[in-house]
Amino acid sequence: MFQRLGLEPSGDKGTFFQLFHFTSGVSLGKNNRLSITQGGVTQRLRLNREWRPLSFSDNRVFQTHDLVFAGYGITAPPMGKYPGYDSYQGLHVKDKWVVVFRYIPEKIAPDLRRHLNRYASIRYKVFTAYHHGAKGIMFVSGPNSNVKRELLPLSLAGSLSGSGMVAMSVSDKVIDDLLNKNTHQRHSLRRLQNKLDFGQTNVSLSLPNTSIAGQINVIQNKQYGRNVLGTLKMGSSDVHMLIVGAHVDHLGQEGGMIHPGADDNASGVASVLETAKTLCDLKAHGKLSGNKDILFAIWSGEELGLLGSAHFVNDFMKNAQNKPRQPPIEAAINLDMVGRFRQALALQAVGSSAKWPTLIKQANAGQGIPLVIQNDPYLPTDSTSFYTHGVPTLNFFTGSHDEYHTPNDTSQTLNYEGMQRISSFLMNLILVMEKQTGSITYQQVPKTGSRHGRGFRVYLGTIPDYTSPDIVGVKLAGVTKGSPAQQAGVLPGDIVLQLAGKIIHDIYDYTYVLSALSIGESVKLVVLRKNVRTDLKIIARSRD
Repeated sequence: MFQRLGLEPSGDKGTFFQLFHFTSGVSLGKNNRLSITQGGVTQRLRLNREWRPLSFSDNRVFQTHDLVFAGYGITAPPMGKYPGYDSYQGLHVKDKWVVVFRYIPEKIAPDLRRHLNRYASIRYKVFTAYHHGAKGIMFVSGPNSNVKRELLPLSLAGSLSGSGMVAMSVSDKVIDDLLNKNTHQRHSLRRLQNKLDFGQTNVSLSLPNTSIAGQINVIQNKQYGRNVLGTLKMGSSDVHMLIVGAHVDHLGQEGGMIHPGADDNASGVASVLETAKTLCDLKAHGKLSGNKDILFAIWSGEELGLLGSAHFVNDFMKNAQNKPRQPPIEAAINLDMVGRFRQALALQAVGSSAKWPTLIKQANAGQGIPLVIQNDPYLPTDSTSFYTHGVPTLNFFTGSHDEYHTPNDTSQTLNYEGMQRISSFLMNLILVMEKQTGSITYQQVPKTGSRHGRGFRVYLGTIPDYTSPDIVGVKLAGVTKGSPAQQAGVLPGDIVLQLAGKIIHDIYDYTYVLSALSIGESVKLVVLRKNVRTDLKIIARSRD
C-alpha cells in the first residue's frame, strides 16, 4: 500500500518493513517441581493447582531450611500522620525465604491504603525482599482477599528481566497446613491475615523444622513483529521529520471468538493511510511544499506493550549518532481509536509542547471540528514511546465504549463521516506544521497519576468518556456488562460526582479514590443523570 501511494521505503535494508523480536509470552518447561518437608514428612505439591512459578523467577534448583513469614511484604516510608510501614521490621531474612501476602491490608484507613498501594505490586514486593537479602519468595492470597484464583497467573507482568531470586505463588491451603502443623507457634492463615488487616505491621513468625526443595523452569517464548514505515520526502537537504502513526495489531482471537478491532485500531490505520494518500497526491501535482519529511508508520505490538514504537524509537536514538544526515524527529502524531466520533475529538498530550495550542488553533480555523484538549502525555498508546524520549507528541482519540476489546468492535459501529473529518483535520495540522520555521519544542509534564486505573486490583466496570467537554466530575461512556457498576444501576452518560464520600472533580480524583476502596465494601456513589443527582450503592470487586 505504501509503495502504491508513492512513499519511499524506510524500513530495514531498503524495504518498508522494520523487524523486531520480542517475548510474546511465557510457558512452563518440563523441570518444575516443589516439595515441602515438615516434621520429617515430605509432600510434593501439584503444579498449577497448589503452586506456580512467577514469570520473572530465576530458573534454578533450590533448597532451603529457613522459611520466614513476612506479612504483606511491604516497606514504605512515613506519610503525614502515618509512621513508616515495614513488614520486615525485626525480621532477619538474609539468605532465607519469605512468605508474604498479596495486595495490602484490607481494613486500614483509605489514605494509608492509597499510600501502601504504591509499594504493593508483586514485582515491587519481590524487589523489596531481594534488597532485604532474601533468596526466595512465596506469595499467598489469604482468605480475606476474596480472589477468583489463588495462584498468580503466569503472565508477562510488564517486565521479564530476572528478579535475582526464586519467586512463586502457593495456595492458601499449603501455607495454612504449614502454620497449623507448626509445633512451636500454631496459627491459621486467616488469624494472621486478620491481625495484619487491622493494622499490625508484622507477626514475627518463623517456620522451623520446615524445608522446601525444587526447581523452576520458565521458558520465554520468542516471536517477531514488524513495523511498516514509509517516508514522504520534502526535498530539502536540511530537514526535520514528522511521524504520523497508528498501531495495526489487536487482540486477534480470544475465548474462541474473533475480535475485529475496527475502532481499536483499524480506524487509526485507515486515517493514516487516507492522510498519506492525500499528501502524496498533493506532492505529485506540485501543490505541497514544506521543510519536514513525513514518516508514516504502522506500528505492531501496541497491545503487548507499545513494542513496535518502542523498538523504532530505541533504534532511531541509538543510530542517530552514527547517521549525521538522519533528520531528527520534530514531533510524533498518533491515532488510536478515532472511529467513534460523537461530540468531540480528544487531542491528548498537548502539554508535551507549548506550541501545540497555537498549531491546533491554526489547523482548525477553517474546519471547526469540536475538540477536547488534554495535556497529559502519559498515555497507554504509542505516542508515549516518543514522549519519554524527548519528542513532542499528540494523540487523536474519540473515546472508550462498551465494545472496546470485545468481539463487538466491528466496522458497522464506526462513524465514517467523523473519521473523514478527523483525517481532514490531521492533514490541515500537518500542512501548518510544514510551514513552521522554528522547531516544535519539547515540554516536560509532571506525572500526576494513573489515567485508567488498569493497575488497580479494585474493579467497578465504569468506562470514562475522555472526549466530553470540561465538566466537574467524570462522565461515563459506558458500563461493562455484569460489572459492579451495572449491578448498582450506573448508566452510560452518568457523571460521577462522589465516590465513597469523596468529591470527584476529574479522572485523577476518581482513580485516586478508586485505589483506596476495599474489596467487597459497599460504598456510596453519587451520579448526575439528566441533571438529577442520584445516590447509588456500589460494591467493589477484585480484578483477580
